[in-house]
Amino acid sequence: MARFLAHLLPLLVLSTAYAMDVKDAPIPESINWVGIIIFLVLFVGGSVGFIWMIYRHDKKTKQGENNPQS
Repeated sequence: MARFLAHLLPLLVLSTAYAMDVKDAPIPESINWVGIIIFLVLFVGGSVGFIWMIYRHDKKTKQGENNPQS
């Protein structure tokens, strides 16, 4: 991991130099509300689903520890 980060830092510095060359970036004219709503629904749904899966897994693990069937 340290090798990866050591090579990543110079690339990040170079990419910021190229990003500064863009002078007149296009400004979006309108906000896409449909895209924002879809993103929020997917993000919140995925987060709730992930938390529910972890809760269910922990519940099954604790239930298995309390009732060994061997």
